[in-house]
Amino acid sequence: GVVKNAPAQKAGIQPGDVITAVNGRPVNRRSTVFRAIGEAVPGSSVRVSLTREDGSTREVAVQIAELDERKQKEEFGRLLANYGVIAKDLSYSMMK
Repeated sequence: GVVKNAPAQKAGIQPGDVITAVNGRPVNRRSTVFRAIGEAVPGSSVRVSLTREDGSTREVAVQIAELDERKQKEEFGRLLANYGVIAKDLSYSMMK
């Protein structure tokens, strides 16, 4: 899916689009997209190549936004929950 008012939607990415490359790197796994976005500096842009449901192709520039830490943890928690994983911060005593 595409999150409303997020950088991907603002760049023109639509539900059903298939991302085929990021910054020229072919994409065959979601982790490739996540890694490329994670390596980018907030405020910069990444080039995203995609194929639409009708078979047309295009390239869009997606501006990387900065997430605040609280929001990022919430999003990560939801992602893990989708896979049946619950993550918690470790206390100092748990790390020993």
